[in-house]
Amino acid sequence: MKTKIVLQQKIKQQQTLTLALQQALHVLQLPLMELATWVQLQIEENPLLQFDDSSESDLASELDFTLQGFEVLQHLDDTFIQGAFPDLPEDPPSSENLVPASLSLHHHLMGQAQAVFSSSSDLAHAEQIIGHLDRQGFLGDFKADPSILSKIQEFDPPGIAARDLQECLLIQLRSQESSLAYRLVAHYFDDLLQCRWTSLAKNLSTTIPDIQQALRRELSSLDFHPASKFHSSPSIPIIPDIILDQTDSGYQIKINDDPLPRFTLTPPSAPDLNPYYTSGKWMEQVLLRRHDILTQIMNSLLQKHPEFFFEAASLRPLSLHQIAQELGLHTSTIARAVKDKYIACPRGIFPLKHFFPHASNIKEDGKTISHLAARQLLQDLIAAEDKKKPFSDNALVRLMAEAGIPCARRTIAKYRRALHIPTASQRKYY
Repeated sequence: MKTKIVLQQKIKQQQTLTLALQQALHVLQLPLMELATWVQLQIEENPLLQFDDSSESDLASELDFTLQGFEVLQHLDDTFIQGAFPDLPEDPPSSENLVPASLSLHHHLMGQAQAVFSSSSDLAHAEQIIGHLDRQGFLGDFKADPSILSKIQEFDPPGIAARDLQECLLIQLRSQESSLAYRLVAHYFDDLLQCRWTSLAKNLSTTIPDIQQALRRELSSLDFHPASKFHSSPSIPIIPDIILDQTDSGYQIKINDDPLPRFTLTPPSAPDLNPYYTSGKWMEQVLLRRHDILTQIMNSLLQKHPEFFFEAASLRPLSLHQIAQELGLHTSTIARAVKDKYIACPRGIFPLKHFFPHASNIKEDGKTISHLAARQLLQDLIAAEDKKKPFSDNALVRLMAEAGIPCARRTIAKYRRALHIPTASQRKYY
C-alpha cells in the first residue's frame, strides 16, 4: 500500500476571540472592587495614564483661609515637633478606635490545658488532641489517651473534643444522667434523629408530649457545634454596582463608578508611546461599554419587573436569553455582566442574578410562575399550618393547586429540602 502526500487549500470562516476582546469580557465580569483594583493597576503600568484626584471642591477650599484659619499652620507645627523630637509621648489612641483581638479556640483550650496538666508529656499530648479538632470542635478518629481526653472534655466550651454529636450532647448532659433527655441521647439516639415518637414512648415508658417537652426544655439549649463561636468570618461589605433611586417622575439609574480611580490620558510625545496611548483609549472604551451594558440591562429589568423595585411583588420568570435577544447581545455577555453584581433599590440590596428566576410552574390560566414565588407560597402554607396536624406533601400538592400553582409531589419535596423544612412527621407537635 502506497502513501501519497497531497497539498490542498481550503477556505473557511472561523470566529476567534482576540486578546483585546477577551480582556473586555474579563472587565465586564469583574465586580466593582476588583474592577477598581484592575483600573489602578492599568494606571500604574501605563506612563500616559495619570491619577486625577482633583475636584472643584478641593481646589476651591485649598486656599480658603476663611474656612481653614490657621489649622494648617498648627498642623505643620505639630508635624515639625514630632519630627524633631520623636521621643516625646504621643496622645494615646481613642478607645473607640481599638478593636479587641479575637481569641482562637486553640489558645482558649491551651490556656486551660496549661492550668490542668503539670507534666510536659501530658501537655504535649493535650496539644496534639486540641490541634486535631475540626471547625465544629469534634475530635473524630484521632487516637488519644482516654485519661487526657476526658479532662479536655471538661474544658470550656461544653461538649468540646467529642467524637461525634451524640457524645457531644452526652458531655453537656453529664450532670443530668437521670433525666429523660440523657436517656434519649444515650440509648435511643437513632430513633430520636428519625423522630420515631411512638417507638421512643414505648421503650421509655412515657408519653410523646413528655418526650417533646424534654427536647424543648433540655436539648434545645445545648450547643451542637461547640467551636462555632470561635470562628468569626470577616464580614465583606457589599458595594452595589447599580443604584436605583425613586424620583417624582419615576426612577433614576446610576452606575456606581465612585470606587473607580479617576485618571487622565496624556497624548504621546514620542512614537514609542503610541502603544500606551492605544491601550489607554481601549481602557476608556471598555469601561464605557461596561457602563452602557449595565444601564441597558437595568432598563430591561425595570420593564420586566416594574412593580418589584418599589412594592412588595413577586418576580416573573425571566431568562438571560430573553434579555440578550432584546438588547442584541450574546447570552454569555449578559451572564458575564450579571455575575457578582448587586443593585441597590428602595426595597434593599439584591444580587443582579436574583431578577432572573427560571419558570418552574405553569398556572391554571396558562401563565408561568417563577420558582421563587412557588417556594414562597409553600413556605407560607407550612408556616400557617396546625403543628399538631401538619400538612403532608400530598396535602401541600392539593393546596398549591388550589392557589393556582400546580406542583408534583417530588417538586414539593425538592422545595422543602431547599428551604430546610423537615417532613410532616418531624414538624408534628403532640
